[in-house]
Amino acid sequence: KGESFQFNFHAHLLQRHRNSSRPVRLEYTERVIKETLRLFPPVPLTGRQVHRDTELASYKVPAGTTLLLNLFGAHRDPAHWPDPLAFDPDRFLAERSRGRHPCAFLPFSGGARNCMGLQYAMMNMKTFLATVLRELRVERADDPYTDIHQLPLYADLSLRIVGGARVVFARRPTRETEVGSQTTS
Repeated sequence: KGESFQFNFHAHLLQRHRNSSRPVRLEYTERVIKETLRLFPPVPLTGRQVHRDTELASYKVPAGTTLLLNLFGAHRDPAHWPDPLAFDPDRFLAERSRGRHPCAFLPFSGGARNCMGLQYAMMNMKTFLATVLRELRVERADDPYTDIHQLPLYADLSLRIVGGARVVFARRPTRETEVGSQTTS
């Protein structure tokens, strides 16, 4: 799965943006980031204080109550996400997002209290990925976990993998090295 993603991503970058003067939007990259944030939201729980008596799903919630929102659970809810544990960036294509509840995906929270750095963070992540993956391959290090859903996670302020992510970076062959290796064989 990771191999096909990297191949698709690298081909997308080369096809669209090598020596290009047009603006770079990186839609596929953005969908990959959103799908990663859906499965592994940086802040898995967030709290909100109720300012006036409210009713939620027939429960009376008095003013002053602090509600905890389980974003980790909401992002994996099959009512909003078919096959919720599958990594599928195309969930975020416009045609597949229509009709989805606006609160089904809140990696940066939502409403009046959402993260003010949302646009900056997305641009930063897209730029970082495009820059790194244009030159390097990201490969799994020896890892006992064959499925991303087996990863041991913990949350303090943010969601993390116990022991950190185990990856290796390898330089991508350039066209010159590919041509050189073909002529010497």
